[in-house]
Formats: sequence, C-alpha cells, structure tokens
Amino acid sequence: MSAPCSDDPPTEDGPDPVAPGQTVEDLMVQVVERADEIIGTQVQLRSLLVANRAVVGELSVPEVLLRAVEGARAVTGARAAALGVLSREGGLESMVHDGLAAADVAGTRSLLERRLPADGEPAAGAGPAGRTTLTVPVRAQGELYGHLHVTGPREQAFSTEDEDLVLALAATAGIAVENARLHEESRRRQEWLLASSEISQRLLADDGGDGLAVWRQIVGTVHRLSEATLVNLVVPTDDGELMRVAVAAGEGAELVEGRTYPAGTSVGRRAMEQGRAAVLQSDAEHRLRSPGGLPQPVGPLMALPLQGEFGARGAVVVCRGVRQAPFSAVDISMAEDFAGQVAIALELADARSAQQRVSALEDRERIARDLHDHVIQRLFATGLSLDSAARSTVDPSVRDSLRGTVGALDETIRQIRTSIFALKYSKPAAASLRATVLGVVEEMTPRLGLRPVHRFTGPVDSVADEELAADVAAVLRQWLTGLTGLAGLTGLAGHAGVQHVSVELETDGQTLVVVVADDGRGLPAGTRRSGEQGLVERAARSGGELVVHQPSGEGRRLRWSIPVS
Repeated sequence: MSAPCSDDPPTEDGPDPVAPGQTVEDLMVQVVERADEIIGTQVQLRSLLVANRAVVGELSVPEVLLRAVEGARAVTGARAAALGVLSREGGLESMVHDGLAAADVAGTRSLLERRLPADGEPAAGAGPAGRTTLTVPVRAQGELYGHLHVTGPREQAFSTEDEDLVLALAATAGIAVENARLHEESRRRQEWLLASSEISQRLLADDGGDGLAVWRQIVGTVHRLSEATLVNLVVPTDDGELMRVAVAAGEGAELVEGRTYPAGTSVGRRAMEQGRAAVLQSDAEHRLRSPGGLPQPVGPLMALPLQGEFGARGAVVVCRGVRQAPFSAVDISMAEDFAGQVAIALELADARSAQQRVSALEDRERIARDLHDHVIQRLFATGLSLDSAARSTVDPSVRDSLRGTVGALDETIRQIRTSIFALKYSKPAAASLRATVLGVVEEMTPRLGLRPVHRFTGPVDSVADEELAADVAAVLRQWLTGLTGLAGLTGLAGHAGVQHVSVELETDGQTLVVVVADDGRGLPAGTRRSGEQGLVERAARSGGELVVHQPSGEGRRLRWSIPVS
C-alpha cells in the first residue's frame, strides 16, 4: 500500500495535518488543551444547572437572590458576586453579596450605583485593585429588577462564555424572583382573606361582640398585615367638621387614640368622599400630629373607607415609617378588599341588630297594650267596685279599710302606667332616663346602706336625650353622695337616722321634674349643702330651677325642674 501524497487535502473529520516544523508532541499538547477547554465548559454548564436548580427551588425572594450570587461565583469562578436590587427611584434599594470582604462592600455598592446601565445591557469594566468585573441585568415580570455583578481575579478578563453563562443565570433568577413574588402575594392574600373572615364571623355571631373590641381587632389586623407602624380607625364627628381617632394600633397609639383633628382635606375624609383608597406616598404630602402638637413624621400613608349603605361610616388610616417602602398596587388592592369585606360585615351586623331592636320593640308594644287593655282595666273596675262598697257601708272601720285598698289599687295603676310608658317610649340606655336613674340607684345603694325608692310618672324617656340623661345622672349622684361632710345623704345615713329615700321623675311633655326626698333628722334648717350652687347653675343653663325644702330641720326635699318642650 502506497503512502498518501503530501499534497492530498485533509479529510473534513480528520485531525489537522502536522504543520511544518511541528512535532507530534506539539500536536498532543494542543489536543490536551482542547480537551481541557471542553471539560472546563462541561464543568461550567454543570455548575449552571446546579445553580439554576438552587435558584428555582426557593420561594423566598431573599433566598433566591442569595442562591443567584452563589451560583454566579460557582459558574464563573469569580472572586465575589453581588446582586443589587433597584428602588422605584432608580437607585439601589438593597444588595445581596457573596465573597465580598467587609472592606469591599461599600466600594462595590458605589460601583454598582455608578455603573447601572440605563438600558439594562451587560457591562464589563475594571473594579477595585484592577480586578475585572461583569454586570448583567436581572429582569422580573418584564421590568428591570436589578443587576448581577461578579468580580474576577486580578487582571483576568471574563470570556464571552462567562458572560453568556451569567446572563443565563440572571434570566433564571428573574423568573425565580417573579415566582417568589407571586407566591408571597398569594400567601398574603390568603392571610387578608382569613382575617376578614374571622372579623365577619365575630360581627355576625349571636352575641355580636363588643363593638369597640371588634374595631380594635380590625386595626390590629391591618397593622400586622400591612407592615405599618401605626393604624388608626377614624370616624367623623356629628357636625362633620372633625375626625376622631376611635381606636389605634402601633407606635404612639396611646397618644393619638381619642384625639380629634380638622377633617378638611385629610386623607381619611378624602377616602370617605371618593369611596376608594386614598394614598399618599411621602411625608411631604401629609403629617400626623400628636395631641401635644409635636409633628410625628410618617412615610407612605393610605386611607381605606368603610363604605356603608348610606355612605362611608369611617376610614382606616394606615401609616408606614419614613424609610419604609411605598404601598404597591398589590398592597392597596388587598387592603381595599379587606376593608370592603369588613364594611359589608358591619352593615349586616347593624341590620341584624336593628331587626332585633324592632322585634324587641314590637314585643314591648304588645306587652304594654296587654297591660293597658286587660290588667289596668280590671284593676280599675275592681277599684270602682270597692269604692262603691265603701260608700254603701256604715261601719267606719270597714269603710276605711276599703278606701285604703282603693288607694293601693290607684298606686298600683300608676306604677303600671309608668311601666307602660317605659315600654312604649324606651330609648337606648345612653339616652334613657329610666335606665339612667336605675343605674344611679344601684350605684348608691351600697354607699347609703339602703335602697332608694324610685317612681316615674309620664313619658320620661320620650323627652330625654343623651345630654339631659347626663344632667339628671349628675344631679342625682351629686345630691345623694354630696361633695363634703354632711353635704349629702352619705353623711345623713350614718349620722341623721335616714330610713327612707325616694327618687321621682315626672313629666307632662313640657317640663321634667326630678324630686329627691329623705326623712333624715339632725341637719339644721337652712343649712346649704356645698354642691347646691352647682345644681342651681346646671338648672339655670337649661332655663330651669332648683328648690330645696326642709321643714323644721327634719328631712329634705329637692325639686329640680327644667323645660323639655
């Protein structure tokens, strides 16, 4: 077999011919070097696969970022790696790094802030101490999220393959960040839904719960889920000129709770008027002031209206700290959904409460009607029969006994009529004179050592409002307890032999009369109690008067009257 001619062309798949002057040993070195390159590439690709698995296996954004920088070092063999997250303003919001010495952290951050490509394209350059660097973009949900930055050994440039590998890892990191964000959003939405469900169940429970406690649960939930520093639930005052902080949760809650401030163009009023969330993203747009007048700067601020059937009943004002992140569209959407569900639950609870009140009023009306149509009529007929019998009898003792029984029946009829008025014209306890008087009587009984007798004549509850009820309570409490020494029945009960105290309220629809009488002895006639002047002034403010009668120093009778028409 003859050897091939030296001028025959090499085959396509065969090895390169030996160049003139090149030995077989040189050819073997080239083959080994090429094999090392292939093996190195395989190692890099395997590192990329491992890094990708580590990145996509995380559901927490911080962990995703950390796995990305660790993978970037492993893939390129870099000395250090960092990932800078962009803020909404365009600067760096945060930076995650691996392999950086403490002394190099600030320099790398400064380098990233100077080198951020406006178009998000890869950029190479020189880093600290002459080391080469490579910066590639990380995109999430179609937007530039940050930059992955690697620092190589001294005077060793990154290859095109290195850039391709880091770009591939950055793309994986962007997808992982997007998935982690969606997972976090889903988790937070679930928490908001569970919280609104808990509050709705509490509002719609059979007992309805304590209204203030439910409000506290609402602001506490918003404070926890919105990452806020302070949350207020504000309601307008009756005249609409002021906003009052009903409950609060967070830093300084005890300082702002219960305070009022001008409604004006406040964010809470704005949210109530427009029926949707009102958002202010900086302290320059709003300042929350404490009762002491010291300005308390806040950062992003959001107000959520509690929309009812006839308009907003209040608003939940959410305040974040000055350095906290602004409210995102997702934050606002979740908070609005929560406030809407809570508002619906409040409306349903109010409707059920109103229905229960109507049912109770119907029952009271029926009871009052039965008392009037049956019980009083029978007692009245019985009284007429006894009175007729008393007129026809000749025995004085029998006649007196019958007339005494008739008088007792008349008193019973008056008491029943008082009860009928209370049933038919009853108001909530805050404005009910009957409930107010009974409360003061219960309060004073242990202190007096005896229980005052009470009587109501006429529709006392139908002429009362909260202010009048408060005045009557103050008059009774001040007269019964006194202000100093023997100025009240507390002193008389222990030192003047008081055995009987009566409290009477009477109205004809034009004037309300409060009479308090006792049978005490020993207080000199004409002695003024130290609190009488205050009672006189209280009556005078309403166009009424106070009269105190003390016959011969035995017992006293207070008559406090004001017009109510």
